[in-house]
Amino acid sequence: MFLLPKNVFPFTLLIGAVINIIGIIISCVATYQLRFSFSVFVEVRDIVSKGLYRFVRHHIYFGYVIAFTGFLLIMPRQGELFLYIASMSVTLYRAHLEERKLIASSDDYRVYVKRTPFILPFSK
Repeated sequence: MFLLPKNVFPFTLLIGAVINIIGIIISCVATYQLRFSFSVFVEVRDIVSKGLYRFVRHHIYFGYVIAFTGFLLIMPRQGELFLYIASMSVTLYRAHLEERKLIASSDDYRVYVKRTPFILPFSK
């Protein structure tokens, strides 16, 4: 079942694809900017606060949020809405796990937290 009227679907398909691509690009650039601080598992390494990380502490996840939103616009159905909610929940959970470990282990990160938004830019 579509969540949007069918007459707007071509428009949302195009907008969703653009938003999805932007999210993927942000995540890729953020991963590249982390370089050797990137890890699949939560680890405390050097704190990166330059590049995209000046604006948001978790730019890879910010890119995921944008990409997930674009995907939902591409496929505005109930099943995809469930997938969107599940993906967002897992992403936020993972980000909070990282936050706890980094805050507990790094003075530099605690300072970084005070001046940089969590996932969404311009939100404190």
